[in-house]
Amino acid sequence: MKKQYIYILIGVITSALIGLVVIQLYWIDNAVTLKEEDFKRDVRSVLFSVSNKLEEFDRFYQIEITKKNQQIFNEQMSMMTDSTAVFQENGITYKVNEKRLASGEVYQQSIQSVAPNGQFGFQVSVKGQGNNVFEGLKNRRRPIIERINKNVLDSILKLELLNRGIKAKYQYGVFDYDGNELIIDSVANINKIRQSGFYTQLFSNEVVETPHFLTIYFPHKTGYLLRTMWMMLSTSVLLLIIIVWAFTFTIQTIFKQKKLSEIKNDFISNMTHELKTPISTISLACEALSDKDMSSNEDVRANYVGMISQENKRLGLLVESVLKSATWDKGDLKLKKEEFDLHQIINGVSDNILIQVESKLGEINKNLLAKNSLIFADQVHITNLIYN
Repeated sequence: MKKQYIYILIGVITSALIGLVVIQLYWIDNAVTLKEEDFKRDVRSVLFSVSNKLEEFDRFYQIEITKKNQQIFNEQMSMMTDSTAVFQENGITYKVNEKRLASGEVYQQSIQSVAPNGQFGFQVSVKGQGNNVFEGLKNRRRPIIERINKNVLDSILKLELLNRGIKAKYQYGVFDYDGNELIIDSVANINKIRQSGFYTQLFSNEVVETPHFLTIYFPHKTGYLLRTMWMMLSTSVLLLIIIVWAFTFTIQTIFKQKKLSEIKNDFISNMTHELKTPISTISLACEALSDKDMSSNEDVRANYVGMISQENKRLGLLVESVLKSATWDKGDLKLKKEEFDLHQIINGVSDNILIQVESKLGEINKNLLAKNSLIFADQVHITNLIYN
């Protein structure tokens, strides 16, 4: 595969991966937003329910007080005494009527007068515990601090939050219309509680009352919401990591295969050249042996026969190298390292290639001056290196 095609493929995969990551992050953000909206809706529902229950408790208290006052009033009325007195002053007759409770308190007093001209006058005054209307208004106008019990408020809040599955840590407070605290759960965070977006008006049905507000604040709201979504968030993050890793591994594999393909091509090219060398040497040696003059000389004949044997061994080593190249894809190519004399290898190679050099009217000059010619390496590859 050409490099430009590889880069185009990488560009396409990268664009798709970036798009996938952006879409995934978008859906995660939407999920968090929806979760936060559900949380806000549940909290507002909790505050509304708490306000209604506090109003019910206060109404129940007023009913109980009214019943108690009515009972006392009835008891007093059952023992009420009625007295009437008549007297004259300045020629006017006055008739005074009084009704007294058992306690001696005047419940009702009336005075009737008759003037000489026949005109009537009448006056009535009412007081005592018997007026249920006034007593009810008195109960309704109790201070807010007396109408709300902090322990009851805390219990109702906790119960309502648990009923809606909200287990986040919270702090609350009751404030008047001017923002003054009446009941506070945490003095340290009073400003945050006062400025919280979660609030509701208490006793909102009483239009004559000054508005009071119940406010609730969640100091760790973001962390709580993320913890409730940990399964979805961790799964999404894990999938993104797997996708990025798979993409990176794929790109690395493509480049590795590309590099391996280039190495193989270079190897085949070099091996073809290396195979030609011993074949040419053997061919020239065979031609020389076919010459009767050269073959009659035992020394020359033995030299050429040895040369053919050496080149034949070299062909075997080259074939073995070709077979070893098949293991490159598996990544288990190993060098056969051993200690040998480099001068000896150089001399053997120069002797074997001398016939080709002389056939082209050339010569080989060696300058072997190494004090220590022993090396530790793969002899086959070093020999091929000298041949090249």
